[in-house]
Amino acid sequence: MHSITALWAHPRSMSTATERIMRERGDLQCLHEPFMYYYYLSVKEKAFPLFDVDPNQPTGFPEIIAMIRNKAQTQSVFFKDMGYYVVSPIQQHPELSWEWQHLFIIRDPRKSILS
Repeated sequence: MHSITALWAHPRSMSTATERIMRERGDLQCLHEPFMYYYYLSVKEKAFPLFDVDPNQPTGFPEIIAMIRNKAQTQSVFFKDMGYYVVSPIQQHPELSWEWQHLFIIRDPRKSILS
């Protein structure tokens, strides 16, 4: 299996700009917020406005992990996601703490709030 790198972010942290840099490298499979589907379709009671659901995207937590691992069979994977999407369920998967590389992006709250 190739490497899996997770960038955990908070809203307005400029994580999408970081994701864009990783996409431009050309040597990674990049996923944009794969756990968003789990959060907004399985956990959150309020719908995400204008959320277009991709019917090929898994929505269950274990299924998303399996999808990421499957993609890592052929190429290294990078994804960015919101940390609050996975706070509770990721604690039940301790193997991810050593199986994946975890990065955290934290922006100065004054700048995040203003943006």
